[in-house]
Amino acid sequence: MKEFLRLLAPLRHKLMAERFLKWFIYGETAAGILCLAVVALSKFWTEIPVLPLCGAFVFLGLLIALGAAFFLRKVTEKETAATADALGGAERMITTMELLGKGAQNPVEEMAVTDGFAKAREMDFAKLYRMRLPVKVMRVLALVVVLTIGAGFMPVRRDKDAFLVFLWKSALLLSLNLLSFPFL
Repeated sequence: MKEFLRLLAPLRHKLMAERFLKWFIYGETAAGILCLAVVALSKFWTEIPVLPLCGAFVFLGLLIALGAAFFLRKVTEKETAATADALGGAERMITTMELLGKGAQNPVEEMAVTDGFAKAREMDFAKLYRMRLPVKVMRVLALVVVLTIGAGFMPVRRDKDAFLVFLWKSALLLSLNLLSFPFL
């Protein structure tokens, strides 16, 4: 059984990496949303420590990803064998795993186990497997990161001078943009 699992180990590692990346993206998206809220609130209350809170949220997102991917929802041997079957194993991998688990008792079962080992040796299931990451959530994560960085540059409403500097810079940029149009 250990030799058969060793043959499927590269596929299992790729499945574990995919699961970790999915949980990491979900966790960091949630952390980014919380950081955005903290940065926005820090513009009104000076007592909020932005960097330690955002750092804690990002670290918590990483811990959630590690815990979920490697402890709570880790990839099982049966799941790995089923994925290998879907990639061209033709139901040989799951059958071989079940027969090795209970012990091959007759020549037909021994032939099925031998055939499963041969198929596992000849095919590289890890190269055939394509990772599927949540693209929509990755877009939301990118948007949240950009909004959080943008919110960090917002003027602070509690400081009248900062707001006046912001208005002055905005007026200056607007006038430079108007001057750049030759037809006006």
